Amino acid sequence: MKGDKSSELGVVNMSVRAQSRTVQFDSMLFRNILNFLMRQFERQSRTVRSVAMFSLTMILIISTATSCDSEDGLNCTQTAGDIQSFEVEVDAFDKVVIFERMGATFKQGPVQRVVVTTGENLFNDIDVKVVDGQLQIVNNNGCNVIRDYGITQIEITSPNLTEIRTSTGEDLKSDGVLNYPNLTLLSEDATVEEDFYNTDGDMRMQLNTQNLRIVSNNLSYFYLSGSVQNADITFLEGDGRIYAEDLEIQNAQIFHRGTSEWRMDVKQNIAGTINGYGDVILDIEPVTVDVDVTWQGRLIFLNN
Repeated sequence: MKGDKSSELGVVNMSVRAQSRTVQFDSMLFRNILNFLMRQFERQSRTVRSVAMFSLTMILIISTATSCDSEDGLNCTQTAGDIQSFEVEVDAFDKVVIFERMGATFKQGPVQRVVVTTGENLFNDIDVKVVDGQLQIVNNNGCNVIRDYGITQIEITSPNLTEIRTSTGEDLKSDGVLNYPNLTLLSEDATVEEDFYNTDGDMRMQLNTQNLRIVSNNLSYFYLSGSVQNADITFLEGDGRIYAEDLEIQNAQIFHRGTSEWRMDVKQNIAGTINGYGDVILDIEPVTVDVDVTWQGRLIFLNN
């Protein structure tokens, strides 16, 4: 009897333990299922939030792009629009200054013309005016997030110009030969408040000029060809250069206090001072040479 009772008790005890494990298993399963469902819900919530944020961002981008595809759009995000040419009527001028963010092409012709080629949304922010005989062109489309650079180009036709000043980082160039008898090319800010003019744009000119004057004090390169009777060239400082091997100069007066080389073709006379680091390099020695060399820059004749 004792054995039976013991056996029965054992069965009872085993059943109790089995029931306890079953209850624990069911509880763990329920918690695991609950945790799984909670994780799925959180993932779905994050996905919904992500989709909502993405959709909102796309709506804002599309709205901004659409609203800025006009001349009244915000300057920083304004699109250029279709490229068009606009002819601008101005008073007579014989001097020109091109300010930032524009390139320019110069032609000689009997009728004065100024043509601005740019995006249709940008034209209303470009000022074209003449002050004391100087054509001044200013591009007020300064803030640029989504547009290409160098969109705006100016074409200037004039029977006679006496001065061209670069205040832009873009190129100024000639279309054909400029037969102006007296011409000054400027890329300097020595006589005005610092940074009033941008002084790093290059000039690429084909000239037939009696008297040429160049003044520079920063980074501009001058690529010149043609012929000049008298050239007066001053580099007050800076890393600018002159590449004028194809410009036949009869007489040159020079002042070179810059750091980079000049390459020139002077036939008759060269005089002046070299007191910087930059060399003045000529293909052959002119008939008369009167140049003071006071610093490390040298006067070099390649084929003597």
